[in-house]
Formats: sequence, structure tokens, C-alpha cells
Amino acid sequence: MALLLGPGPAPSRTHAAPWILAGASVLLLAFLVPVLVVGGAPDSTSGLCVPPVLAGGGGVTVNLAGLPASIGRFTGEQVTNAAAVLAAGQALGVDLRGQTIGVMTAIGEEDLINADQGDAAGPDSRGIFQQRANGAWGSYADRMTPATAATSFYKALVQVPGWETMPPTAAAHAVQRNQDPAFYTRYWGEAVQVVSALNGIPDLAAKLPAGGGIACAAGASGGFALPLPRDVLNLDVLRKPHHDHAGSDLPAPTGTPISAVEGGTVTAAGPVSGFGNHFVAITDAAGWTWYYGHGSSHSVSVGQTVQAGQVIAAVGSEGFSTGPHLHLGLNAPGQTVPTSSPSSCPQDVLAALWTDQLPPALAGLSTTACIGGHLAGP
Repeated sequence: MALLLGPGPAPSRTHAAPWILAGASVLLLAFLVPVLVVGGAPDSTSGLCVPPVLAGGGGVTVNLAGLPASIGRFTGEQVTNAAAVLAAGQALGVDLRGQTIGVMTAIGEEDLINADQGDAAGPDSRGIFQQRANGAWGSYADRMTPATAATSFYKALVQVPGWETMPPTAAAHAVQRNQDPAFYTRYWGEAVQVVSALNGIPDLAAKLPAGGGIACAAGASGGFALPLPRDVLNLDVLRKPHHDHAGSDLPAPTGTPISAVEGGTVTAAGPVSGFGNHFVAITDAAGWTWYYGHGSSHSVSVGQTVQAGQVIAAVGSEGFSTGPHLHLGLNAPGQTVPTSSPSSCPQDVLAALWTDQLPPALAGLSTTACIGGHLAGP
């Protein structure tokens, strides 16, 4: 049985408290949501469902001799340290998303600065990951060498069961033991920007959905997935009725990645009256069509085959909209898309995915229970 060689339940730093998960297995924190795999694209090693665009993906290499002078607000030492974090992940075989989690964590801890000091809560914390002098993170020199410190971080990360499908902040928290499990969320966007600049992938944000933890279940085209990252959702939002017709409005910041709820063929991608210029519709193998409205951009084209969990667009507020959100609709086989009345209520599917349950059959969904007032039923 692995032991937790950290400070126990009490965090060891004010904003972040690195700890170590030793041995071949670890204890998973109770706040983390388990992922039920009934179908979809299970990872061959973890058995967990991962976004198809990431399954089997490898890490990226960085030319340490050709680094840019600056990336956004980061310059000099910060860019060099970010590159060292990426290189350490690549050397261990950590995938692109894992490498980005490493950069995100280093930004959150010390803004990619190799700090030779701690704070009142952790006076012995050192380096870009603020690792403690408890013996678990190596010597002082190890903690103050960015490549070595990053290697220690990744070795702890990959021992967290299901880290590949956790939201990035949850994966980082499982290693760093922050007082606030959501602390690192604010640094994900900058981490993606840095990694994108260092590895030359301009559309990296579309390849790395921030939510990560995607629940999958059997469906006509291979599985289902939540349409937005878990860290911008909650069960109340997912079950909330729509004000005037069957459908679901899911508020989220502009630019938040939108993922396909179910796989299938893209049947619309572009302007649609009322929904803006980035309306997307995807029809599954049984003829059911999920549609996504008000986006700020889209990354798929008509005729393209997509899988559940694949990023297809980004949240926006185009068309008839009062603020940034995703309008999610579901039309039955044979209906013109988009048809708002009658259409099917997606709330029960979304709630099932949130709680890692098998979604109900689409044919059995109500067309009226989610309109205004409150959801019908117990």
C-alpha cells in the first residue's frame, strides 16, 4: 500500500502545498469524481474514457536552443523554465495534455520563476513547483533545478489514478494539495498559450479541452460526453429547464471549448439564423442530431466524422443571445435541424453523464418536461 508522504490533510502552503504520492498506487482524494466507462474510447492503460483527440497522443519536443524571447507576459527565465518543464515531461513519455498540466502548475506556484524561498506556511518550499524539504522531492539542488523538479512532479502525477481524464486543476491538486482544488484553473489558458508557442501548434486550445474528465457511455455512434469542461458545469445547471422550448442553455466564458455530446457526422457548420455564424449540428448513426448554437468559432466542417468528446467549437454569444453560453438542442430522426418545437430535452442525458451513469435512450426523452418553470418528474 502506498503511503502519502506529505503533510496530511492540512495544506502546507497558503496557496499551494506540494506533496508526494509514493509507490505504485495512491489514495485518490474524495472530492474527485469517478468516471464510469460503459462505452466510448477507453484508454488502453487506465481503462478510463479520454477525449478521442488525445487518446494515444504523445508529448511534444522543444528546441531548447531556439526559444522565443517572450510568450505573452512571460520572458527570459520564465520561458526557459517552461521549456524545461515540457522537456522533462517528454523524456518521461508524458502526453501533451500532461505536459501542459505541468506548465500550468508551475505558473500557479511561482509564475515559472525558480524561487529560492518559500512562505510562512511552507518556509522550506523551493523552486518552480515549490516542493518541500521532506525528502520526497529530492535534495535542495533537485528542487532548485527546474528539469529535475519537473521530473519529480510528473512522476507523482502519473501515479494518480485517472489523472488523464481529470480536469487539469484536479490533476494538479492531486499532486500539489492546494487549499483550493480549483486554484490552477485560472492558469490553464496561459499554459496552453505557452505550450502552443513552444511547440508550434497554433490550434492547441482546440486540442486540449480544459475539462478533461469526460464521462462516456454507449451510444449509437460510440459514446456520449459532456459538452463543456466539468469545471464550468454543475448538476443544477445541467438540469435547468429552458425558458421557452426544449433545449439547454449552459453559460460559460467566451472561448470555452465545446465538445461533441455524441459522435456522428457533421451536418451543419456555419451561419444559422438566430444562432450566429458558428452553428454546428452532428447526426449520429441512428439519425438523432445534436446541435450547438451561439458559438464564437467552430473547428469542424460538413461531412466530417467526429467522436464523442471531440472539440468542435467554442462558446460565444452570437445570434439571439444575452450573454456567452452554449445552446444545446436535440432533434429526432427525420426532423429539420434546428427544430425548436417539438425537440427533445437533453437534461436527463447531461445529468446522467455528470453522475457517471448510463444515459437514457434518446427515444424516451420528453419534449416538454424541460420547458420553463421546473423539470417534471420526481
